[in-house]
Amino acid sequence: MFTVLPEFCNFIIVVLLTGLIFCKQVFSGKPMASLWVIGYSTFLLVICSTTATGMTDADAKVWKRVLQIMITVIYIVAALGLIVRFK
Repeated sequence: MFTVLPEFCNFIIVVLLTGLIFCKQVFSGKPMASLWVIGYSTFLLVICSTTATGMTDADAKVWKRVLQIMITVIYIVAALGLIVRFK
């Protein structure tokens, strides 16, 4: 079976390096900083949901989680559009 991160130490290093990249953007003070927070939490959600112990079908779980996130984003955009329209 193919694994992207065969070692736990590699997994920790990838998560920490990704955290450092996102952290720089989150605390930059730019207007888009909140989107970087959402991106990092999404990254952690997808990574943790697919690498938890006892899971056998990680590929299906990743695509299921991505689909759930896409549906949530569409819902939020539609809801905010309605709020702005009827304000």
